[in-house]
Formats: sequence, structure tokens, C-alpha cells
Amino acid sequence: MPQPLWIWIQNLLCVVVLILGPATAGFGDTLEGVSRWAVQVLGGALILRGAWLGIAGVRDLGSSRSPHPQPLERGQLVTRGVYARVRHPLYSSLMHVAFGWAVVWGSPAAMVAFVGLTVWLIAKARLEERLMRGKFPEYVAYQKRVRGF
Repeated sequence: MPQPLWIWIQNLLCVVVLILGPATAGFGDTLEGVSRWAVQVLGGALILRGAWLGIAGVRDLGSSRSPHPQPLERGQLVTRGVYARVRHPLYSSLMHVAFGWAVVWGSPAAMVAFVGLTVWLIAKARLEERLMRGKFPEYVAYQKRVRGF
């Protein structure tokens, strides 16, 4: 698959989650015995955690960051900071924010779009990891030591 297509589809899925949240808000109000306010606080916490993961991932990756699965020619393997705890903090960030967004709005439709986004990001991560193993022989040990998401 062409490299830009990975990004276009990822961005499209993110926009779908964003639009479906408020567009179908409230359809998830069928949680008996659970305060809607508590659910929204949980969703907000997920969004904040996702934002933190994204900011930390961008900071720690620095000039080795690329939106494409193919590692940059001049890129280096980063295993410090947030990358010492999770191999894909930027993908994890998107997953946390999308899930939190769907929860905040109480939107099953946004939840379905979140699942699609997650499946897409997992596929992208698998491709990226195969390419990383080819460029960085030490990536195999890193994979064994650090969880993916």
C-alpha cells in the first residue's frame, strides 16, 4: 500500500470519530445505574491521558518522527522517555482520545469508528514494526522488553 494512503485513511477515521461523537450524542445513555457525569469524567480522563501520550511521544521521538510507517532514513531508534514504557505512544494517544471522545458523547456510532481506527492503527503498527526490525536489528530485543500499546 502506498505510504500516503496509511495517513489519509488514519486521518479520515479520526475525523469520522470526531464528527460522529456530537452528531450521535446521547444514544449511549442506556447505562443503568451509572451516572452520565461519571462516564463523562472517565472519557475526559482518557482524552487527557491520550493528549499526554501524544505530547510525550512527539517530544521523545524528536527528529525521528514521521507519519509514515517507513522509518526515516536519518531516523534513530528511540527507546527512552515514554518509549521505554510503550512502543507506540502516538498510536496509543489516538486510541485513547478517540475512545474518550466516544465515551464523553455517549455515542455508539463514534465507538464503532474508534474500533475501525484501532484496527487500522494496529495494522499500521505491525507494518511499521516489520520495517523497524529491518532497519534496527536491536528492535527485536526492544519489542520483547516493551509493550506495544
